[in-house]
Amino acid sequence: MLGHFLVPTQILEGFNMQFEVREIEKLEIRVLLDNSGGTGYGLLGTHGLSMLIRTQYESQWSNVLFDVGPNADVLLNNMERLGVSPSGIDCIVLSHSHYDHAGALVKVVEAIGKRPLAIVTHPDAFRVTYGLRPSVKVIGTLCSDRAAVEAQGGVFVSVSEPMEVAPGLFTTGTVPRSTGEPTGVKTFCVRDDGSCTEDPIFDDISLVAKVGDCGLSVITGCSHSGIVNILRHCTQLAGCNDLELVIGGFHLLGATDDRMSWTMSEFAAMKPSRVVSGHCTGFDAEARFRQQMGSAYESMFTGKAIRVPR
Repeated sequence: MLGHFLVPTQILEGFNMQFEVREIEKLEIRVLLDNSGGTGYGLLGTHGLSMLIRTQYESQWSNVLFDVGPNADVLLNNMERLGVSPSGIDCIVLSHSHYDHAGALVKVVEAIGKRPLAIVTHPDAFRVTYGLRPSVKVIGTLCSDRAAVEAQGGVFVSVSEPMEVAPGLFTTGTVPRSTGEPTGVKTFCVRDDGSCTEDPIFDDISLVAKVGDCGLSVITGCSHSGIVNILRHCTQLAGCNDLELVIGGFHLLGATDDRMSWTMSEFAAMKPSRVVSGHCTGFDAEARFRQQMGSAYESMFTGKAIRVPR
């Protein structure tokens, strides 16, 4: 254990539940945007994350856009290069409100062109979030972009509990902080009463699905809840300890050696079959994963395709 992260009791209420995860037949993930531009001709990288999540349930495919990155021109360029049509997107899920995951939302909703278009996020995502480098800088974009998104036909579906966003594909809802994993960033938020506090980033959510007999696939944005907290939460919710795939940003950039070693031991105990990470994970953590997991670990980059089953 890293210690205890103090969480208001209302954040934890109701999260000992389990629900039936409908097994899907196939899962396909295409990384549309990552810090690394990848190897495809004309693909662009920037500090951010976006993935296309395709699921097949009873022969029907669903297309979920998970995060949109900070720049719509970059994302839409990559989608065109990869043959992904914006009009084919069924809904959007935002892992949290930070600009590198939600900054492009207005133009992306416009490009998708559907009215109404569901945008699933956490109710806490609309707070004012800021950092202090080198002076006050707004980090969360939804507080200012909400009206413009809604004018383009976007409808925010803000849910704190786990939610099925496509057959067999669920959000985690609020992730309990049962370990002492830090959020990975030093940011602050302004509450409704005007007070300023260090931001616990409670709006951080991930996606989880079970593909046939393969086990669970967990898709994260920045893992501000703590990657171990997220994995524990997903296995508890689904009543399944088999992890087939963990993919996304783990926010281990700048992590202490003690935290890194603890995280690696937790992954070794949970035994995921495949780990793919990038964005905010950090080079040192990626090197440790590769050293520990060998070919079961892969770096994430723009254009990368993942399939379950392989």
